[in-house]
Amino acid sequence: MSRFLNINNSHEVAEFQTELDLKCPVCDKLFRGNIHMCPKGHNICHNCVSKINSNHCPVCRVVLDPEARNRGLERVVAIIPERCKYESFGCSAIRKNGIEAHEANCDHRIVDCPLGLDRCSTPESPLTFGNLMSHIEMTHRTFMAKAHVGEGYSRFDAPAKSFEDPSVLIFPGALYGFNDNYFSSVAVKWGHWMYFWVYAITTRRKAESYDCILKFENKNNFLGRWSRDPVIPIDDSLFDVLNRGINCVTMPVGMAKERFWSEEEKRIAVYVIIKKTGQGTGIRPRKKAKT
Repeated sequence: MSRFLNINNSHEVAEFQTELDLKCPVCDKLFRGNIHMCPKGHNICHNCVSKINSNHCPVCRVVLDPEARNRGLERVVAIIPERCKYESFGCSAIRKNGIEAHEANCDHRIVDCPLGLDRCSTPESPLTFGNLMSHIEMTHRTFMAKAHVGEGYSRFDAPAKSFEDPSVLIFPGALYGFNDNYFSSVAVKWGHWMYFWVYAITTRRKAESYDCILKFENKNNFLGRWSRDPVIPIDDSLFDVLNRGINCVTMPVGMAKERFWSEEEKRIAVYVIIKKTGQGTGIRPRKKAKT
């Protein structure tokens, strides 16, 4: 290795990191942030220490002191350039600091397609954020052609038998364009519950600036239920959302079918409004449809 490190040379950076042994022995990932150290000198990253069920070093099994840290190594790690973890997907970024901030917004990060979710991005053929909109334009042309501007109906096609199906069922809704960003509605049936939310196809920071209003109309065209929640960034996977159960509308499957499912159209219709955080609700009294 040359005496002076060329941070623009990814192979030289990788060699330098390997020579200094800067990986956690438990997860085999490069150290970041706090580095814990056992009495025998084994270094363990903060994420692994926080997941350990016992208070013993996972390498030598001696008792860990939760306050003991290798502050010298922390200072070394802080000044060593690090490659983006999405390098294998095409990213060439190298940073001395701020690599995590870069990764959170990296165009090469892996995401799910909101209109296909687990069906569009697979381990064998992952979908990156930078390719997401072109994928939607090519694969989901119907959704793109019918994209709403800020608000409109999401019609979730749901055959009667889908309410009895024990597996996880995903119902893509509609695409919305608002303030140069795209949003997509999603409905999922998981067990005995239905979940409804809106994905923001943008960065996590930009997603924090938007809310979504979901208006559920019952079979008599009256406003049966409405909810306002923050939109969910596209970086949160399907099961991240389901496991947290926040920022989405949840209701028992029986209620969804009885109150909001149209037997004639075999679908649940939800009116979606995208709003900047802090704007009014946009909810107005609705009159019963003429018969």
